[in-house]
Amino acid sequence: MKIRNKKRNPFEIFGLCPQIVKELDEEVLFKLIKAIYKVFQLTYHPDKGGDPKKALEINLAFENLNLEKNPETFRNYRKKYIERLSRKTLQKELEELRAQNRKLNFYNELLKEKLWQCLENGFEFLEKSFEEGKGLKLRIFDIVTYMNFSGFRNIKRQMFFKDLILTKNFVLKRKAYEEYYTKFINYKYIGCIKREYLEPWVLLEREFKDENQSFKNFISKEAFIKE
Repeated sequence: MKIRNKKRNPFEIFGLCPQIVKELDEEVLFKLIKAIYKVFQLTYHPDKGGDPKKALEINLAFENLNLEKNPETFRNYRKKYIERLSRKTLQKELEELRAQNRKLNFYNELLKEKLWQCLENGFEFLEKSFEEGKGLKLRIFDIVTYMNFSGFRNIKRQMFFKDLILTKNFVLKRKAYEEYYTKFINYKYIGCIKREYLEPWVLLEREFKDENQSFKNFISKEAFIKE
């Protein structure tokens, strides 16, 4: 006997939980869907080595959630998806996920504060680690490269990320898509910008006329000082 698979809600395909779908208004929700859709295209498009079946599923889901072309379909799927919140099982699972998320966010904040303490204290902790033969590996987002080259077609997002390995006597650096590191003896790492200073939409969307200006506002002395 063949069991028919239950059709998934398009919002579920885009990885959105019913609570988020309920809290955001239509316009903001559709902007979020478009941003996720563009990321999915970079990952699953057949021309980029992605899964054709997954790409088709995502395209159909986006078509059903296209607020500009199919507003009624968008609202119907949204209404049905929000109704899932009334299910006791889903509500319990949601509360458990919230508790896990709060715990992970707490640990994440502790780790970020520890890193900033190391940077502010003149790398005292790192110097001690270096004496023990240890190092520090960082993955950074190169804002300058993004400002200069993000407008070009067929640019992969990996180009904007760089890996650094800091040691006592030298620094190893490579771009995210490179296999091997390059060794630098006199490499100076000036600083970094806190994640809270960057809006995620800037990294997901490319059609921003004032994008470069917004990034210039972040590159200031104050941006490198911890509040």
